[in-house]
Amino acid sequence: MTMKWPCIFLMTFLMISPLAMAEDNTSAESVPQIPADRMELGGALGGELGFGMIGEDLTLRVNLMTEFTFWKFGIGIQAPLNLIVYDRDPKEDLVGGVLRKRDWDEASDYLKILRYFRFGHKGGLVYLLAGDLRDAYIGHGTIVGHYYNNPYIDHFRLGLQLDVNTDYGGIETIFSRLSDSEAPGVAGGRIHIKPFSFWDKDSYLNNFAIGFSYIGDFKAPYQLKDVKCNKINTDIGCNKAGDLTPNMEGDGLWDQDDEGNLVVQKHQRITIFGFDLEFKVLNLPILSITPYFDIVKIIGYDYGVHLGVLNQFRLPFDIGLTAKVEYRYLGKRYLPTYFDAAYEGYRYLFPYETNNGQSAEPKLKALEDGVVGDARHGYYGELAFNIGNLFKVGGIWEDYQGKYNSNLTLTIEVPALKVVQFYALYYKRNFEGATEIFTLDDKSMLLASLRVPLYSILYLQATYRAMWEYDQEQGEYSKVDDWSFGVGISYTF
Repeated sequence: MTMKWPCIFLMTFLMISPLAMAEDNTSAESVPQIPADRMELGGALGGELGFGMIGEDLTLRVNLMTEFTFWKFGIGIQAPLNLIVYDRDPKEDLVGGVLRKRDWDEASDYLKILRYFRFGHKGGLVYLLAGDLRDAYIGHGTIVGHYYNNPYIDHFRLGLQLDVNTDYGGIETIFSRLSDSEAPGVAGGRIHIKPFSFWDKDSYLNNFAIGFSYIGDFKAPYQLKDVKCNKINTDIGCNKAGDLTPNMEGDGLWDQDDEGNLVVQKHQRITIFGFDLEFKVLNLPILSITPYFDIVKIIGYDYGVHLGVLNQFRLPFDIGLTAKVEYRYLGKRYLPTYFDAAYEGYRYLFPYETNNGQSAEPKLKALEDGVVGDARHGYYGELAFNIGNLFKVGGIWEDYQGKYNSNLTLTIEVPALKVVQFYALYYKRNFEGATEIFTLDDKSMLLASLRVPLYSILYLQATYRAMWEYDQEQGEYSKVDDWSFGVGISYTF
């Protein structure tokens, strides 16, 4: 049996068709204010049929999708089905001999039919989003940034974001899973106040804001059950109750249930408090500049300091550029943007470097054990450039003191060409030196998706992923090429 390295889940939503990506869930940092009188009316109908692999099984994937936008409302509906064409060992539990039962064995799975419901836009007076949370932010992204709550194909979680913004201040909230036993999951929010607005809300000083954040995962995995505890007596470190000794040797022999899910032996709460200041020194139609200062404390652990500036350029011909740069001080037991794009995988297995190579354990336990590194200084940079809906490119770079403290994410998107549409993502974590940046190994992931229009509303789509899985029998990571291809239809009105 193989166990996927958690990073392969962090961007699975990029494999979804552009129709399924259309809901507005971007950060208030990355979008301009939406005019209050903006009137929207439109929608799309579509569907996809394709072959691919889920684990060891050859699968026929069928998905019908529709969405509709009216005024400030948006709604997306889908019917995703995974039909097993060739069922390899271990055998799947199937309905009617073809339909994966695990896709629909929880009450929350049926909620994925209503993919999202939205009112308003991020940064507007009122913003409500229920369903998929994609690229979710709170504040400056120092606690929650680029967060995605539904990375697993056979589990759906109903998330919720509700924001209110006024001239006097506002509130941002997030709840990652309101529909399963681990509710509310990642939950909390930020309140900000513009103190000078109480004297003169039109004053330039009203660009100054003070924020307070409180966000946590109230049922975070803390200990996983070690497969050794089921096979060998207590001499190997299991106590009489079968609790594991933390698996620090890098062998990855974690126990799994019949559906391949990691078995959590113990949960524990993690809560994070943040205080921030910001001042929008320039707020023009084509340019805004916002310096900010965040100090974040993981309760019971260490704190981090984030000193940054956010620059937004909105140029003619629908050209946009967002640049964000931060200086960071990170305590020994502190991780920046704790709830990030990879969190839902990393909360179970967080990879880190040891003298013997990579190892992994629950993110909260890794934080407690201090394996994330010594106290360190470093820098964070984020860049996003777009030309309307024709071309988008982005990148995130992190570099801190010490070995194996560099991270890189690169994305490119060409969504609107009539000849070809292309999506790609490259992810690299815990590497050392420029020579390792583009070395495909067990610290990296490559994903590419290609869409070629065939005729009218018909198109051909193919997706490729280069990823690593841990083979428990061989005791090592090995490269796996994952792919899918098929046809689809899309009609926009």
